[in-house]
Amino acid sequence: MMKSLSPKPTPLQVALENYNTLLHDLTIADKNFTKEQGLELLAARDFLQKQLEAHSPVSAKIWTALTEQDARLKKQAYKITQVLDLAEYRESLLTSDQAWWWYLDTRESSHPWNRWDWLVKTLKLILLGVNFTLIGAIGTGIV
Repeated sequence: MMKSLSPKPTPLQVALENYNTLLHDLTIADKNFTKEQGLELLAARDFLQKQLEAHSPVSAKIWTALTEQDARLKKQAYKITQVLDLAEYRESLLTSDQAWWWYLDTRESSHPWNRWDWLVKTLKLILLGVNFTLIGAIGTGIV
């Protein structure tokens, strides 16, 4: 009796799994995310793109997984831009304009604290108003 063997994963599936693993490392990394890890992740996304271009047709399951993983990368972009000067690497590596992952530094940061920007701006305006009021009061001799 023969055992059924699971089919050998395609290079595209292996590349997708590698990208997923590296994204997981990015997601759980706090302050210990390194330049090497960032470069490895971006290189894995490059390799995955080459596999996508070489493999036709691509299943909906793979497209769905890739879309989810790319969304995770975009959410964690600030971690990469903190350790890598992507402009320098783009210049050295001559990356394609289609390789959006090398342009994470030009996208709006999605750092978790960015959601409080509106509050910080409002507080700045209030404090600026208070300062001008005090300067005016001092200038007119009221205080």
